Amino acid sequence: MKNLPSLCLLFVSGLFISCNQKADYSNNTLKCLDLEKNLSFKNSKNLNPEDLKIIQLERCDSDLDLNKSRILDIAGDTVFLLNNNLIPTKILIFSLHNGKYLGEINHQGEGQGEYRFIFGAFVNSKKQTVLIPDIDRPLAYEYSLNSNSLVNTYDRPELNLRLQPIGNVNSGINFGEPKEEGLSILQCNSKFEVLDSLLLKGMRVIPFTTIWAQSGTEGIIFYQDTLAVIDREHLTPIVAVNLGKYKLNEEKAIETIEGMISSDEPDSEYLKRLNNYIIVKDFQFTEDNVLVTSIYGDNNYSDLYNIHTGELLNRFESEKDFNSSGKIVIANQEGVSLTVEKLFTKDNIWYGISNTKGISESTNVFSIIKFRM
Repeated sequence: MKNLPSLCLLFVSGLFISCNQKADYSNNTLKCLDLEKNLSFKNSKNLNPEDLKIIQLERCDSDLDLNKSRILDIAGDTVFLLNNNLIPTKILIFSLHNGKYLGEINHQGEGQGEYRFIFGAFVNSKKQTVLIPDIDRPLAYEYSLNSNSLVNTYDRPELNLRLQPIGNVNSGINFGEPKEEGLSILQCNSKFEVLDSLLLKGMRVIPFTTIWAQSGTEGIIFYQDTLAVIDREHLTPIVAVNLGKYKLNEEKAIETIEGMISSDEPDSEYLKRLNNYIIVKDFQFTEDNVLVTSIYGDNNYSDLYNIHTGELLNRFESEKDFNSSGKIVIANQEGVSLTVEKLFTKDNIWYGISNTKGISESTNVFSIIKFRM
């Protein structure tokens, strides 16, 4: 029999949530992204972004697989990558000016001030520190970004981290805890003191249906067909999403999860039973656009929508991969196609990671791609 933790690792963006109670706002006031109508939309031409900058990253460790890394945060001319291999699990720091490797945060272990696995991390650019909640103990650690040393240890809310903490040090670090009456959210400051709380009544933790995740540095929830940002004491709706006849219901989602846990059949084979449904995986957005990553049939789709009109502007289609995040194809300054993955937004700027072959076929060159669109 499979165990639940191994199943949860399929969804590196976080666990999913489903709601059987209407939210307290109307989807009619929001622009609707019609994924049902646009399912037959064909691949678009390469995007031509503005203010494109390509920063090749210095190779810092020959054994480190940057394919396992995603952008954690951007602060000034510095990019922070979260490398979430089980061993090692650490934060890598690079200059956005020239790609130079600046250091890392690496305290994996079982001792005092050490973590087993990074399950949520928050950069405090003002203090030049990073905060990492302990997944096993009701503690959180603050490390110096300059010296990789432990600065402080805090008591975090004493709850089981079934959901990845999300948000940021400015608007709040959010801890989600499924309870019998719904989903409880505790909102903390940078010292992990509880400032506010929310209770989303009727919500149950069910994979595949909706999302609890990080979008850029914002904590988001996608439920009842609505994408919302978690703000202090309330949710701020961004867009509505129509899945129509391709929407997965709770009963089918529960049946799939229970089957995957109890069956000896490979997960990939079991997941084929969801081929007739649109599974929404991720959102990244700016003031003007939102990138929706979804799975349908044998393909992943990264769809760029105008957030003001709901118009589908561009689609990138790739082979089905439940672990893959959003990716698009852009044209560089010479007009050559460049695939950009693991999209991240902050201050209305898009960032992503590209992986190209080096001089040797056995080496990869990783770059941070910065642009507007």
